[in-house]
Amino acid sequence: MSELNLITIQNGGRVSVTTEVAQANAAKDADRFDLFVQSSIKTKLADSGVKIVDINGAIRAIRPPLAPDAKTIYDRLAKRNPPPTMKFDMFRQLLYLYACAGGIKRAVRVHYVNPEG
Repeated sequence: MSELNLITIQNGGRVSVTTEVAQANAAKDADRFDLFVQSSIKTKLADSGVKIVDINGAIRAIRPPLAPDAKTIYDRLAKRNPPPTMKFDMFRQLLYLYACAGGIKRAVRVHYVNPEG
């Protein structure tokens, strides 16, 4: 995702990591890399009008039977004035990456169904 300043794409289509990412990788410091990813995501979200504190507030405000999934969080944020300028699909991807980088906890429920119907 070049929008997060993790990679650069040259005119010929050649892709390379940014200097900051290369330094984090060279140091073999996973925590530093995670913090860099988190910071990049926070900046991208803020540029579209959403701060992490807004996301955390939306999560705290969601009550059963609703669940704080990406769509429900986004819908709650979209009711604000002004709403986020970011499309839902990008928001969902960034929230997932933010969780992968340790910025937020992500709970996944597994549902089992009867294979016969």
